[in-house]
Amino acid sequence: MYTRKTRRTLKDQTIKDSFMFEAVMTDGDNCKELLEMVLGRRLTEISVSKEHSIDNNPDYKASRLDIFASDEEGTRYNIEMQVATEHTELRSRYYHSQMDMDILLAGTDYEYLPESYVIFICDYDPLGYNKYIYTMNTHCEELPELKYRDGVHTIFLSTKGSNKDEVPEEIIKFLRYVSAGLKESEQDFGSDFVTKLQRSVKWIKRSRSKEREYMVLDEIKKKEREEERCDIVVQLLQKTHDAKQVAELLDMPIEDIERIAKNNKVDV
Repeated sequence: MYTRKTRRTLKDQTIKDSFMFEAVMTDGDNCKELLEMVLGRRLTEISVSKEHSIDNNPDYKASRLDIFASDEEGTRYNIEMQVATEHTELRSRYYHSQMDMDILLAGTDYEYLPESYVIFICDYDPLGYNKYIYTMNTHCEELPELKYRDGVHTIFLSTKGSNKDEVPEEIIKFLRYVSAGLKESEQDFGSDFVTKLQRSVKWIKRSRSKEREYMVLDEIKKKEREEERCDIVVQLLQKTHDAKQVAELLDMPIEDIERIAKNNKVDV
């Protein structure tokens, strides 16, 4: 069933909203500190871009990565804030493939593919084992001790973990902040890193330029959703040629279905 999305204002957003997360993590210091906390090691200087577009095929819409970063060694990092709970593992595979194709199409031979990390921050438990962190690396079943160096690393962070004794306290405080609602997200989490993120969020909400940017992006995404909805309607009409049936299936006014059919020259 098709449902219309209610528009959230910038002031209603927390860090788990896509625009706010991207705006906060575009700050290189914030992104670097998050990566160092998750990876448990120091990084060299990194460069960061938000909604990095990967256009592998002119016949298809470009893929977008929420936060794309790279360090001086060439290692690439894709950080995604996840709220959709389905097909998490396959979605991570998709992002890895997009990053690889991006660099291969630029002319790099496969033997020079850099290390790549896809990091999902999930406000749910993606694998169902109550862990705050799931670190996935390729391994050989017959030789578990064998280091399989394909350079592919996937990390799932979950706000629903319960293994506090196995995870650094700073990560748990960050995940509590991610999971928090609007009012709760403003409280003291006892973490210097979270306090730093809270300051960034407050600055973004006060920024007129960020407000304008949010409004423009909101309109763009609204248009994209409308185009996607039209595509679905057209596909169903081409199969059924029944405007009433499609209207009931998508829970849309039949007038909208008929308008889309007329604009796309589909007989109903």
